[in-house]
Amino acid sequence: MFFPSYVSTYYGAGHEAKAEQLTIRVMDLLEEELDYYMGVEPEFTATMIDDWFSAYRGVFSLYQAVNLYGTNELFKEEISNKFFSITERTQNAMDKVQRVSPSAFQQIEQTFVGFFQRIMGA
Repeated sequence: MFFPSYVSTYYGAGHEAKAEQLTIRVMDLLEEELDYYMGVEPEFTATMIDDWFSAYRGVFSLYQAVNLYGTNELFKEEISNKFFSITERTQNAMDKVQRVSPSAFQQIEQTFVGFFQRIMGA
């Protein structure tokens, strides 16, 4: 996903309004994709863990760019709330997918769990 890097570029170039517009559009698209992965049967999601994780990483990148470079506190709060909601839903869905097979469990551990541990400093 290359769009989150465009958001940082717009912020860096001083185009905060454009960065916010792109953040909203891409966040909505990624959330729709994540909802798909979390809405189908866990057995099917288990075959798409890398894609699911990639979409989640895109959401995290947007959240991170807004909080690092944005100056609009209301927008930062809006994006943070959306990110935390998506994260909570993702973590809840992970448990079901991990139970599908030992392979799914290992893949979730290596992607999502490893990522959460790195960003939380655990």
